[in-house]
Amino acid sequence: VTQIRNRLVDGAGLVDELIVLDDRSTDDSAIAARRAGATVVPIDVVQLGETWRVQVGPWAHRDDAMATADRIIGTGSVKPITVLR
Repeated sequence: VTQIRNRLVDGAGLVDELIVLDDRSTDDSAIAARRAGATVVPIDVVQLGETWRVQVGPWAHRDDAMATADRIIGTGSVKPITVLR
């Protein structure tokens, strides 16, 4: 994350924000990413019936959750299947 920040955010100015999805691993990668300046978003992979979904969160405030969802969706690379409001 530090190298990406140095090259793409600080160096080339191509990226405004680094978002790291944390699958709650135990290797302290989320801590390292946060220290390097990334926004760390916790995720879980859950099964609902016969489908699998990525669940993002939790947040203490609804506005924080919605702002993160908007940033992730805004990348164009992740499309929500279900958004509960």
